[in-house]
Amino acid sequence: MVKLFSFGIVMFEIGSWFIEQFWGIITGIIISLLVYFIVNFLPFGEDVRYKAIFYRRKISKLILNPTIRVSYTVKTKNLEDKKLNPNDLLSMIKKKLTGIKNSNFIYIGEKGNASIFSCTLGKTEVEIILTPSYAVKQNDEEELLVDYLQCDFKIKECKYRNFDGHLLDLIQIFRKLEVNIEDVVGKWVGESLTCDIRRLYEFVGVLKNLKMSSLKGKIDGRYEIELYENKLVIYGSLETAMTSMIKDIITYYY
Repeated sequence: MVKLFSFGIVMFEIGSWFIEQFWGIITGIIISLLVYFIVNFLPFGEDVRYKAIFYRRKISKLILNPTIRVSYTVKTKNLEDKKLNPNDLLSMIKKKLTGIKNSNFIYIGEKGNASIFSCTLGKTEVEIILTPSYAVKQNDEEELLVDYLQCDFKIKECKYRNFDGHLLDLIQIFRKLEVNIEDVVGKWVGESLTCDIRRLYEFVGVLKNLKMSSLKGKIDGRYEIELYENKLVIYGSLETAMTSMIKDIITYYY
Protein backbone atom coordinates (compact mmCIF):
# COMPACT_ATOMS: atom_id res chain seq x y z
CA MET A 1 0.00 0.00 0.00
CA VAL A 2 2.86 2.36 0.91
CA LYS A 3 4.67 1.53 -2.34
CA LEU A 4 1.50 2.21 -4.31
CA PHE A 5 1.08 5.55 -2.54
CA SER A 6 4.74 6.51 -3.24
CA PHE A 7 4.32 5.54 -6.90
CA GLY A 8 1.22 7.74 -7.09
CA ILE A 9 3.15 10.72 -5.70
CA VAL A 10 5.96 10.22 -8.23
CA MET A 11 3.50 9.99 -11.13
CA PHE A 12 1.71 13.11 -9.89
CA GLU A 13 5.02 15.05 -9.79
CA ILE A 14 5.93 13.86 -13.30
CA GLY A 15 2.48 14.85 -14.57
CA SER A 16 2.76 18.27 -12.92
CA TRP A 17 6.17 18.81 -14.56
CA PHE A 18 4.80 17.95 -18.03
CA ILE A 19 1.81 20.25 -17.53
CA GLU A 20 4.12 23.08 -16.45
CA GLN A 21 6.36 22.61 -19.51
CA PHE A 22 3.37 22.30 -21.85
CA TRP A 23 1.77 25.45 -20.43
CA GLY A 24 5.08 27.33 -20.81
CA ILE A 25 5.27 26.37 -24.49
CA ILE A 26 1.61 27.29 -25.15
CA THR A 27 2.07 30.64 -23.36
CA GLY A 28 5.19 31.35 -25.42
CA ILE A 29 3.35 30.59 -28.68
CA ILE A 30 0.38 32.81 -27.76
CA ILE A 31 2.67 35.71 -26.79
CA SER A 32 4.72 35.29 -30.00
CA LEU A 33 1.57 35.38 -32.16
CA LEU A 34 0.26 38.43 -30.30
CA VAL A 35 3.55 40.30 -30.70
CA TYR A 36 3.75 39.30 -34.38
CA PHE A 37 0.30 40.79 -34.96
CA ILE A 38 1.19 44.02 -33.10
CA VAL A 39 4.51 44.46 -34.91
CA ASN A 40 3.27 43.71 -38.42
CA PHE A 41 -0.31 44.97 -38.57
CA LEU A 42 -0.74 47.84 -36.09
CA PRO A 43 0.53 51.37 -36.95
CA PHE A 44 3.16 51.67 -34.20
CA GLY A 45 6.52 53.45 -34.47
CA GLU A 46 9.88 51.73 -34.73
CA ASP A 47 10.63 52.12 -31.01
CA VAL A 48 7.44 50.29 -30.06
CA ARG A 49 8.17 47.60 -32.65
CA TYR A 50 11.69 47.13 -31.25
CA LYS A 51 10.39 46.85 -27.68
CA ALA A 52 7.71 44.38 -28.73
CA ILE A 53 10.28 42.15 -30.45
CA PHE A 54 12.73 42.55 -27.56
CA TYR A 55 10.23 41.47 -24.90
CA ARG A 56 8.92 38.62 -27.02
CA ARG A 57 12.46 37.26 -27.29
CA LYS A 58 13.10 37.93 -23.62
CA ILE A 59 10.03 35.92 -22.59
CA SER A 60 11.04 33.13 -24.98
CA LYS A 61 14.52 32.96 -23.43
CA LEU A 62 13.14 33.07 -19.89
CA ILE A 63 11.00 30.04 -20.75
CA LEU A 64 13.69 28.07 -22.62
CA ASN A 65 16.55 29.29 -20.36
CA PRO A 66 19.40 28.51 -22.81
CA THR A 67 22.97 27.84 -21.71
CA ILE A 68 25.54 30.60 -22.32
CA ARG A 69 29.20 29.55 -22.25
CA VAL A 70 31.02 32.47 -20.65
CA SER A 71 34.79 32.97 -20.53
CA TYR A 72 36.80 36.02 -19.50
CA THR A 73 40.45 36.38 -20.55
CA VAL A 74 43.07 38.76 -19.16
CA LYS A 75 46.77 39.11 -19.84
CA THR A 76 49.61 40.81 -17.96
CA LYS A 77 51.99 43.41 -19.26
CA ASN A 78 55.45 42.18 -20.27
CA LEU A 79 57.11 40.47 -17.29
CA GLU A 80 60.60 39.91 -18.70
CA ASP A 81 62.16 42.48 -16.35
CA LYS A 82 61.00 40.39 -13.35
CA LYS A 83 63.15 37.46 -14.56
CA LEU A 84 60.70 34.80 -13.37
CA ASN A 85 60.96 31.10 -14.15
CA PRO A 86 57.52 29.71 -15.23
CA ASN A 87 57.45 27.05 -12.51
CA ASP A 88 58.56 29.51 -9.84
CA LEU A 89 55.88 32.01 -10.89
CA LEU A 90 53.06 29.46 -10.79
CA SER A 91 54.32 28.16 -7.45
CA MET A 92 54.25 31.68 -5.99
CA ILE A 93 50.71 32.28 -7.28
CA LYS A 94 49.51 28.94 -5.92
CA LYS A 95 50.94 29.77 -2.49
CA LYS A 96 49.29 33.20 -2.46
CA LEU A 97 45.84 32.07 -3.63
CA THR A 98 45.52 28.94 -1.49
CA GLY A 99 47.21 30.44 1.56
CA ILE A 100 44.58 33.13 2.08
CA LYS A 101 41.97 32.40 4.73
CA ASN A 102 38.44 32.09 3.29
CA SER A 103 39.72 32.92 -0.21
CA ASN A 104 37.66 30.11 -1.89
CA PHE A 105 40.52 29.48 -4.34
CA ILE A 106 41.12 25.73 -4.68
CA TYR A 107 44.11 24.31 -6.55
CA ILE A 108 42.96 21.63 -9.02
CA GLY A 109 46.21 20.64 -10.75
CA GLU A 110 48.32 21.19 -13.84
CA LYS A 111 47.60 20.71 -17.51
CA GLY A 112 50.57 21.18 -19.81
CA ASN A 113 52.29 24.34 -18.61
CA ALA A 114 49.09 25.76 -17.07
CA SER A 115 47.91 25.73 -13.45
CA ILE A 116 44.19 25.25 -12.84
CA PHE A 117 42.19 26.56 -9.89
CA SER A 118 38.51 26.77 -9.06
CA CYS A 119 36.61 29.37 -7.09
CA THR A 120 32.96 29.37 -6.05
CA LEU A 121 31.00 32.48 -5.11
CA GLY A 122 27.31 32.07 -4.35
CA LYS A 123 25.88 29.81 -7.08
CA THR A 124 28.70 30.60 -9.51
CA GLU A 125 31.55 28.11 -9.94
CA VAL A 126 34.48 29.38 -12.00
CA GLU A 127 37.43 27.46 -13.44
CA ILE A 128 40.61 29.58 -13.51
CA ILE A 129 43.43 28.66 -15.91
CA LEU A 130 46.79 30.43 -15.51
CA THR A 131 49.09 29.95 -18.51
CA PRO A 132 52.55 31.57 -18.71
CA SER A 133 54.25 32.19 -22.03
CA TYR A 134 58.01 32.34 -21.91
CA ALA A 135 61.12 33.12 -23.89
CA VAL A 136 64.41 31.23 -23.91
CA LYS A 137 67.34 33.39 -22.84
CA GLN A 138 70.79 32.17 -23.79
CA ASN A 139 73.73 33.42 -21.77
CA ASP A 140 76.13 30.79 -20.55
CA GLU A 141 73.20 28.36 -20.51
CA GLU A 142 69.57 28.30 -21.59
CA GLU A 143 67.09 29.85 -19.18
CA LEU A 144 63.28 30.02 -19.38
CA LEU A 145 61.87 33.40 -18.38
CA VAL A 146 58.20 34.38 -18.31
CA ASP A 147 57.29 37.22 -20.66
CA TYR A 148 53.48 37.14 -20.22
CA LEU A 149 50.87 35.44 -18.06
CA GLN A 150 47.36 34.77 -19.37
CA CYS A 151 44.42 34.00 -17.12
CA ASP A 152 41.15 32.48 -18.36
CA PHE A 153 38.02 32.46 -16.19
CA LYS A 154 35.33 30.00 -17.30
CA ILE A 155 31.92 29.80 -15.63
CA LYS A 156 31.09 26.10 -15.22
CA GLU A 157 27.35 26.51 -15.86
CA CYS A 158 25.64 29.74 -16.87
CA LYS A 159 21.94 29.90 -17.79
CA TYR A 160 20.14 32.88 -19.32
CA ARG A 161 17.89 33.60 -16.33
CA ASN A 162 20.84 33.99 -13.93
CA PHE A 163 23.29 35.50 -16.44
CA ASP A 164 23.54 38.87 -14.63
CA GLY A 165 24.25 37.27 -11.27
CA HIS A 166 26.87 34.89 -12.67
CA LEU A 167 28.65 37.76 -14.41
CA LEU A 168 28.69 39.89 -11.25
CA ASP A 169 30.15 36.94 -9.31
CA LEU A 170 32.78 36.47 -12.03
CA ILE A 171 33.81 40.12 -11.70
CA GLN A 172 34.21 39.75 -7.92
CA ILE A 173 36.32 36.59 -8.32
CA PHE A 174 38.58 38.33 -10.84
CA ARG A 175 39.02 41.39 -8.59
CA LYS A 176 39.89 39.13 -5.65
CA LEU A 177 42.53 37.28 -7.69
CA GLU A 178 43.85 40.56 -9.07
CA VAL A 179 44.40 42.03 -5.60
CA ASN A 180 45.99 38.87 -4.18
CA ILE A 181 48.69 38.44 -6.85
CA GLU A 182 49.20 42.05 -7.97
CA ASP A 183 52.59 42.26 -6.23
CA VAL A 184 53.76 39.28 -8.31
CA VAL A 185 52.44 40.02 -11.81
CA GLY A 186 51.37 43.68 -11.70
CA LYS A 187 48.33 45.02 -13.55
CA TRP A 188 46.30 43.10 -16.10
CA VAL A 189 45.66 44.33 -19.65
CA GLY A 190 44.07 42.97 -22.81
CA GLU A 191 40.77 41.97 -21.23
CA SER A 192 38.02 40.27 -23.26
CA LEU A 193 34.68 38.59 -22.51
CA THR A 194 33.33 35.82 -24.76
CA CYS A 195 29.74 34.53 -24.68
CA ASP A 196 29.11 31.46 -26.82
CA ILE A 197 25.47 30.85 -27.68
CA ARG A 198 23.37 29.77 -30.64
CA ARG A 199 23.12 31.61 -33.94
CA LEU A 200 22.26 35.28 -34.42
CA TYR A 201 18.62 36.18 -35.04
CA GLU A 202 19.01 39.09 -37.43
CA PHE A 203 22.34 38.73 -39.25
CA VAL A 204 22.64 35.07 -40.07
CA GLY A 205 21.28 35.43 -43.63
CA VAL A 206 23.31 38.55 -44.43
CA LEU A 207 26.51 37.06 -43.03
CA LYS A 208 25.99 33.91 -45.07
CA ASN A 209 25.22 35.70 -48.35
CA LEU A 210 28.11 38.17 -48.03
CA LYS A 211 30.46 35.52 -46.61
CA MET A 212 31.22 37.75 -43.63
CA SER A 213 32.62 36.17 -40.48
CA SER A 214 31.68 38.93 -38.02
CA LEU A 215 30.37 42.44 -37.46
CA LYS A 216 32.52 44.82 -35.43
CA GLY A 217 31.83 48.14 -33.71
CA LYS A 218 32.35 50.29 -30.60
CA ILE A 219 30.18 50.99 -27.56
CA ASP A 220 30.47 54.46 -26.00
CA GLY A 221 33.90 54.76 -27.60
CA ARG A 222 35.26 52.49 -24.84
CA TYR A 223 34.47 48.90 -25.71
CA GLU A 224 35.03 47.04 -28.95
CA ILE A 225 32.35 44.49 -29.74
CA GLU A 226 32.29 41.69 -32.31
CA LEU A 227 29.15 39.76 -33.25
CA TYR A 228 29.87 36.33 -34.70
CA GLU A 229 27.35 33.79 -35.95
CA ASN A 230 27.42 31.90 -32.66
CA LYS A 231 29.20 34.11 -30.15
CA LEU A 232 29.64 37.62 -28.81
CA VAL A 233 33.06 39.08 -27.89
CA ILE A 234 33.57 42.32 -25.97
CA TYR A 235 37.06 43.80 -25.56
CA GLY A 236 37.64 46.00 -22.52
CA SER A 237 37.64 46.00 -18.75
CA LEU A 238 34.70 44.05 -17.34
CA GLU A 239 32.53 46.26 -15.13
CA THR A 240 29.28 45.71 -13.22
CA ALA A 241 27.48 48.31 -15.36
CA MET A 242 28.08 46.14 -18.45
CA THR A 243 26.11 43.10 -17.29
CA SER A 244 22.62 44.34 -18.23
CA MET A 245 23.90 45.71 -21.56
CA ILE A 246 25.46 42.36 -22.50
CA LYS A 247 22.30 40.49 -21.52
CA ASP A 248 20.18 42.86 -23.66
CA ILE A 249 22.42 42.20 -26.68
CA ILE A 250 22.11 38.44 -26.16
CA THR A 251 18.35 38.77 -25.67
CA TYR A 252 17.72 40.62 -28.93
CA TYR A 253 20.29 39.23 -31.36
CA TYR A 254 20.81 35.62 -30.26
